[in-house]
Amino acid sequence: MNHIVSLVDGRVILTFDSLAEAEAYLAAKGSEGVEINISEVARWEYRGYVQTAIWRKKRDRALRAARYRCQVCNRQKSRGILHTHHRTYARLGHEQPGDLTVLCQTCHELFHEAGITLEIE
Repeated sequence: MNHIVSLVDGRVILTFDSLAEAEAYLAAKGSEGVEINISEVARWEYRGYVQTAIWRKKRDRALRAARYRCQVCNRQKSRGILHTHHRTYARLGHEQPGDLTVLCQTCHELFHEAGITLEIE
């Protein structure tokens, strides 16, 4: 696992070049006492991927499976934009159906602001 370790104001900050590496680190060692950052390389990796036809097919499949409704508040697509959220980045590009959750914009924003983890059945 490649990462850069920085010490800033007494805080240990780990910066990873891939989302999968950051997630693997968190799964193996947890986040106790460290902050996790994702490098610009990893951000571009994700941004490029979600522009591909492969991603659009997976996104469409997730939307159909959720019946075009937010999986948290049940809001319909006709009442706003639906987002397909990655619950994990470990299989980015090779997602399983359970890796994706359909959320309305409001729930997606709340999810990220609060750092909520959901178990959707």
